[in-house]
Amino acid sequence: MENEKARRILRFAAVSVLAAAALWFSFFGIHRSFWFDECCSVEIANTSWSGIIQNLKTNAHTPPLYYFLLKVWMALFGADEAGARSLSALFYLFSIPAVYFLGKTLFDRKTGLLAAFLFLANPMAVQFAQFARMYSLLGLLAILSTLFFVQQFSSGQASKKNWAVYVAVNVAGTFTHYWFFFLLLAQGIVYLWLFSKSSFKSFALAMLASLAPFFLLWTPVLWMQATNGGTSGITRPGAGVLAETLLIFWGGGKKAAFLYGAFLALLFIRLEGGMLKFRLPAGFTEFLRRKEILILLAVLTVSLGTPWLISQFNPIYIATKYTMLALFAVLLLIAPFLARFGDRILLPAFCTLLFMVTVGNFTGRRLHPPPDSIRSLTEFLLEKSRPGDLLLLPASAWGGTEYYLKRLGEQNRFIRFPFPAEVAAHPCWPDLNRWTEPYLKNEADALLNRVEAQIGKAPARIWLLNGNLPRVDDAIKAGLDARFRPLDESEIGASYLPLRNLVFAYQK
Repeated sequence: MENEKARRILRFAAVSVLAAAALWFSFFGIHRSFWFDECCSVEIANTSWSGIIQNLKTNAHTPPLYYFLLKVWMALFGADEAGARSLSALFYLFSIPAVYFLGKTLFDRKTGLLAAFLFLANPMAVQFAQFARMYSLLGLLAILSTLFFVQQFSSGQASKKNWAVYVAVNVAGTFTHYWFFFLLLAQGIVYLWLFSKSSFKSFALAMLASLAPFFLLWTPVLWMQATNGGTSGITRPGAGVLAETLLIFWGGGKKAAFLYGAFLALLFIRLEGGMLKFRLPAGFTEFLRRKEILILLAVLTVSLGTPWLISQFNPIYIATKYTMLALFAVLLLIAPFLARFGDRILLPAFCTLLFMVTVGNFTGRRLHPPPDSIRSLTEFLLEKSRPGDLLLLPASAWGGTEYYLKRLGEQNRFIRFPFPAEVAAHPCWPDLNRWTEPYLKNEADALLNRVEAQIGKAPARIWLLNGNLPRVDDAIKAGLDARFRPLDESEIGASYLPLRNLVFAYQK
């Protein structure tokens, strides 16, 4: 009786600590400056309902659901950093129990708990918990779709309610991100390969109902997005990108490779008599062939492999963002092996260490963010400039700086010039296919002619923000160097893309 009471207290303490950590990951440091992409999200969502649709036709290449939700959310909680990001934090918090139920449905309660812990402490999940973009929502919908897919068509829990929820989640997923279609393709392959075909009619109707709203309502906008040049900045992925993606799921680089090695080692190392012993666990090969493992392998392979293949002809693969769709599959491939074969002492010790390191790294990054940010750069300009100064904003500087100038009520302080001029119509992405060297040279000459006409004999200064597209930035800077007198060059601090850390000042 006493032992059972002690275990209940221990479980309650562990759950309390993890719940507190999830809230810590969701909200600590949430007030830091927006990234460029987040400024785009807020600006798009801050328009009217029809304005969101019009904006997405030219200024983005995603469906509208996240922006609709963000619009409502900001109306309730504000459009500042904390208000906009807290929506993604909510999706992250909901994803933790969703992963638990999926792990429990596929395997058992222990696996579900371990998968939920791995999601809670995962660097990609934590990063997108405080990121005002649709990726946290995409991850949640992918988990829920797979959960109800398994419940309805494999686990013997079929019901009209599960069918309807499965369809509703899928509709939401297709209106959140185009990569969601790759998950549905993976589910179709899994069904035909591994599931009983007795429910084929129900599955086919579910897929039809999942896809029909998107193609009936969104196809015209999709066509416009496909031809607006919005993906011109995405490069063709090489053969190593898929392996790189697996590393990115755990933070990337050598640390992630070491962590995968630790996960693997935990399957084969035992603590016996105070000594570490290495041996192949009994039943490992059979467990590897379980249907549930094959389901997850198929989901992971198809969800990542299909866009990779498409990207060999039309690049759409961004490993650091879009792959959030498949994160749950990786975690649910790790969790059941650890739950089944991990040592009862070494596994809890490793999870405790992983938790402490994750909390420490996250807290350190939030306490000491990079000194250069869009907000700090805008504040620097406002401090150093005078009303009526000219501000030249290359492509990667336009959207974010415009947002903070507007938010600070200083949008009329400068005479602002985007470069190239067309970027004002789509500040969220550069048209790198069109912006050839001759094009940029002509645009720079035309812009500098307007600057000279504007500045006249006034003593106004010209400010140039250094962007993260050297080909674009150098074209306008070379013209400024030739026509105007350099006054100052200021380095704001260490930068992370796509922010700037150099500001140039010129005078006639």
